[in-house]
Amino acid sequence: VGFRVEHPQRIINAIQYGPEWTPSVITGKKPTDEANAPSDSTTDRPVHPGRLPVASYSLATDKAYDGTRKRGAYSFCMCPGGQIVPASTDPDEVCVNGMSFSRRDSLWANAALVVTVDPDDAVLAPYLAD
Repeated sequence: VGFRVEHPQRIINAIQYGPEWTPSVITGKKPTDEANAPSDSTTDRPVHPGRLPVASYSLATDKAYDGTRKRGAYSFCMCPGGQIVPASTDPDEVCVNGMSFSRRDSLWANAALVVTVDPDDAVLAPYLAD
């Protein structure tokens, strides 16, 4: 099963760069940079000599444990500073995709996540034909 997950870009920046380098993430868009600035920024921290880009991530594991067994999970098409956009071609279906403009200066980040689902998973029981 696949889906898109959206999260504040500032969280991804903080996780990937840590407290020392996160303040150096600059998009050049003042409202975004102010919103992404760490709330605990202090002037006595070292500052990266350049501008760091908004952070991205990737995930791949075959050990995602659901409480019963291990499953595969991975991410793809991670869009730092991006947004989720509609991509449906049929009015009776819902389909979304993710994108980043070239400046990657949105407050949001998103990625596609895929997790293994087996036909015998209990969560699917209501949808299986008798």
